[in-house]
Amino acid sequence: MNKSRVTWRIVSTLSIVFLLVSNLLSITNEKFHNTLYDLLSHLPYEGLLSQSKHNKQIERDKLRAKERNAKMNRAKVLSKNIVGRTTKNAVLNASSVLGESVPFLGVGLIVAVTVSDLTTACETIADTNELLTILEEKEMTGEQASVCGMKVPSIGEIEDVIGGTIYHALNP
Repeated sequence: MNKSRVTWRIVSTLSIVFLLVSNLLSITNEKFHNTLYDLLSHLPYEGLLSQSKHNKQIERDKLRAKERNAKMNRAKVLSKNIVGRTTKNAVLNASSVLGESVPFLGVGLIVAVTVSDLTTACETIADTNELLTILEEKEMTGEQASVCGMKVPSIGEIEDVIGGTIYHALNP
């Protein structure tokens, strides 16, 4: 056999034996483990790792994950707001039915509930558009402008219409 080949086999065999023994000792002997840790802690491996392409990719991935988590947290908040707002609006509508049925006085309640409905609808569309932005979808700005721009007649305007109707009904 070639002399360099024999030397290579001996060095390889000794290296493997050393690695096996050191691994076994580092697991079973605390003093050996601490000594080995102290020796390895002085190596400048952190500087080498920070310059590697792999580490830069990891940092980019961490940044993307952080941004994604921030978006998901914002989406959770928006979803909870929409659910809470919808629940309150449903309770308001259900509880206002009796008051709305009272002649003349119910008109004010109808106007107030309608204003509340429109405000809630506008806020819900705004939150939904923000969710669409988070999902990188196109916003529905036309619908938002349409709903948020709606005006409810004032109680005075309604009373004028109702009053005129009642007057004409009572005085034919």
